[in-house]
Amino acid sequence: MDGTEASIRERERERGRKRRARGCDKECATCGAVFHAVTSGRKYCDNCQRNRTSSCVDCGCTVHSSGARWILPKRCPPCRAKRQRETRRINAAKSRAADKERRKSIPRIPKSLVCIDCKTCFQWNGNRGKPPARCRDCGKQKKNQQKIKKEYSLQCQKCRCEFVSVGSPQRKLCEACLLVHREAEQASCEYCGNAFDRWKQGGRSYGRFCCQSCYWAARRKQQLAAQVRKLEAKFQKNYAAAVSKIRKAVERERNASKPWPCLQCGKLFRNGRDRLCSYECRRLAFKRSKKQARKGRVAHGHRERCRLRGLPFDSSVSRAVVFERDGCVCLLCGRHTVEGDQHMAPTIGHIVPLKNPLNRMHGHTMENTFTNCASCNGRQGNAVVIDGHQNHENPRATLLESIRSTGYPFEALCRETESPACPQR
Repeated sequence: MDGTEASIRERERERGRKRRARGCDKECATCGAVFHAVTSGRKYCDNCQRNRTSSCVDCGCTVHSSGARWILPKRCPPCRAKRQRETRRINAAKSRAADKERRKSIPRIPKSLVCIDCKTCFQWNGNRGKPPARCRDCGKQKKNQQKIKKEYSLQCQKCRCEFVSVGSPQRKLCEACLLVHREAEQASCEYCGNAFDRWKQGGRSYGRFCCQSCYWAARRKQQLAAQVRKLEAKFQKNYAAAVSKIRKAVERERNASKPWPCLQCGKLFRNGRDRLCSYECRRLAFKRSKKQARKGRVAHGHRERCRLRGLPFDSSVSRAVVFERDGCVCLLCGRHTVEGDQHMAPTIGHIVPLKNPLNRMHGHTMENTFTNCASCNGRQGNAVVIDGHQNHENPRATLLESIRSTGYPFEALCRETESPACPQR
């Protein structure tokens, strides 16, 4: 039989019919209603079985039926848990007794040891895991010495009398002054404000409160205050996230009003949330990205950048042509480039970089390219050489005019720095 949904339902109906056919019709022992009983021992219908109650055999409380088959338990949940704990405790005691009997049955070989105090030999039968360092008499004497507390002779800070302190060298009052101090000291409860004796009622655990009830009430109050502070911090965090989300949405709406070139076809369109103008361009871009991924090629060249940004690209512009035109002189610092040098190697730079977001018209052309060294190329990064060049039709002419009037842009910077190393972008 196939595994379709209709066949599965048909099989389930067939199983139900067979299950019902095995049982017989019975009369409920409580309400007298006739019901179909699958098992022969069932006496109650579904409603009566669900509403049945009994008394707990331990505490006598009311117990309701529960479970998939509405089984009526003998004990309530607390008594059942208590019985389980008692059963586990008894089983653990039996296991310990069995282990003890098993250890007793193992024959022990006595060993001869030397006491570290009296230097006498004594027998050890191995009834413990770690062998003793002293004999029985020396061990008892050592325990008695440890129980004896040291006595200290101190002076009372209140009556200036001499008294003996047993085990504590930091006492400040004698017995008489300490008794007077305890009787005179009264404290105020931090929760209810009633006066109480700190030494008689509070004790060490509830010294700031008059009773245990005030202690727990103050603790619950502190817990509620901590929960309130936690909720306030969570609200402040959510509020800050909501404000940031609104600001980003406003910024997206502002950017949506600005024209942006499509990365696929180069057409200007107004949509700040996407870089592709239409569904067709998105489909072509996805297809191109899949093709590039299959070939293992990364698009970082000048031709690919100009195509993605919709900028003009002149294939006649090469390194040899640009270097020969500029005389291998960097137009940013005015120094001669050196082939093979780490910092002074000649490179092709763009007055208005191809990756600059303000670039709308200048691509890889003779008017936008110039010679620069590797160090100045790193300093320039993604910035325009001189602010405002992106608005001119011929940025190279504007750069040469600026060099004639004010000098090279990075000349003073290269003179100040001793190392022409390229900083990290």
